[in-house]
Amino acid sequence: MAFTIAPIIMLPGPVALGVTSFGPMTPSLGATNLQVSIARAGLSLLTQTLDWTLELSGDAGISWSSWSASTVAGVVKVSKLLDPLESIATESVLAIAIPMAVDANTRLRGSITTREFMVTTVTVKQS
Repeated sequence: MAFTIAPIIMLPGPVALGVTSFGPMTPSLGATNLQVSIARAGLSLLTQTLDWTLELSGDAGISWSSWSASTVAGVVKVSKLLDPLESIATESVLAIAIPMAVDANTRLRGSITTREFMVTTVTVKQS
């Protein structure tokens, strides 16, 4: 899947202990897929998992559908099946197919839950 719309940085820099929210933003008209990534460079020293949630609304924020994921702490290597050199992963990604036509009432928001201080960037890519 090629991401043809310029990425949007939703959360740059330090993230405090607990829940940090980002958004809402309106995806670009015509977008059918969203990929939200968390930069892993600042996660290599973490000892705790990182939990994140994405929420999508088709009615200007009246109701929300959600997707959740967790990412492990520390250095993560890419699977040997995908990369024989087992490179270090540079990001963790949660991708969703948008289940509705994107219009002016479509919103995306999310949150990260941390158990320790960290520095990272959350980026949204759209196609």
